[in-house]
Amino acid sequence: MRLRLTRDSVAAGDDVGAPHLSIVDLPDASTTGDLCGWVRSARPIASVAGGSTWALRVEGRVVAVLGEGPRDFVETDPATSLLPERRPLTAHLEYLLHDDVDTVVARVREEPTRTDLRRLARER
Repeated sequence: MRLRLTRDSVAAGDDVGAPHLSIVDLPDASTTGDLCGWVRSARPIASVAGGSTWALRVEGRVVAVLGEGPRDFVETDPATSLLPERRPLTAHLEYLLHDDVDTVVARVREEPTRTDLRRLARER
């Protein structure tokens, strides 16, 4: 399966490369966990001083929350099949500053269709 993975920019200078497109080829039976493994090894996320938190969206739905440090990847459902109904599949890494990974995961589980995760920190 082929994925078109993009990521948010983290600073004004980072905008030059936007939308930071990566083409990812994975076996058709790949899972969310497999995609997170690819992200872990290929490192398409930007390194940010002070750490960063990212929501991994596949076809618009948050499937994982990724953070730096000891809790690198907290998958919301590592067994979810990524096999798309249409190809190529689209995925996006949404930059959430350095929000607490556990807080983001809890909020995603409460509101799985939420599209404005950047407002999480302001609502707490």
